[in-house]
Amino acid sequence: MTFTKKSLSLFLTIFSICSPLPSFSNNEPFETEKSLPHVPKEEVGKMYDLLLKTLPILEEKGVCVFAMCGTLLGAVRHGSIIPWDDDLDFGILEEEEDLLLSLQEELYEKGLILASFGGGYKIFSKEGDAIQRPDNKGFYPWKFPFIDFFVMKEEEGLIIHKNKTLRQRLTNEWFQVKDIKENLKKLPFGPLTIPAPNRWMAYLNRNYGHDWNTIAYKDYDHKNEQKMQKKIVRLVDFEPAEYELP
Repeated sequence: MTFTKKSLSLFLTIFSICSPLPSFSNNEPFETEKSLPHVPKEEVGKMYDLLLKTLPILEEKGVCVFAMCGTLLGAVRHGSIIPWDDDLDFGILEEEEDLLLSLQEELYEKGLILASFGGGYKIFSKEGDAIQRPDNKGFYPWKFPFIDFFVMKEEEGLIIHKNKTLRQRLTNEWFQVKDIKENLKKLPFGPLTIPAPNRWMAYLNRNYGHDWNTIAYKDYDHKNEQKMQKKIVRLVDFEPAEYELP
């Protein structure tokens, strides 16, 4: 099933009316998402370009991937990358790792590199920006921007992180098996559509809280791989991210 931007927008409008605003301290200034550092449209365009090159290859070879984390939130809430989000998050089933790895040469022909990290794999452009490690100790083995593919496994009827550290830290990061293996949907995401799990509402409520459509925040800078001080603001504008493709 493919959702349209119009149907998602109507749903969010109704949901916003029915949802209470988050409580803020009386001493806290009335700040909105406009105060968050937005990603330049050129960088947003590069992220879309990564998806436009990567997803067709994976789909043609039958690799099952699905949006999760901030990417799924952006697809549902904005119909795009979240305007202040600077990475892309997808899941991939552990039984398809070998198939993904077999596509390295084909990805490379498109100017893309596949690299592993603790939770799975990253795909990024050969022309991306190098990311320096802390204390000037060389560079990370991936470049900015990138797509994260978290390796997920089936256990006791759920799809959970294969990586033990992530599994223990992200206890709400799971899906029902049938929502991944049987009922993937297509959601609008800027200039394309992306595969997403069924019943995404339950996932967003569980992972972000029931106020995911009334508050916003940014707590990580992926361009420099650095944590940021988390500041929660009110979300009043669901406009998609501006972008300019390379």
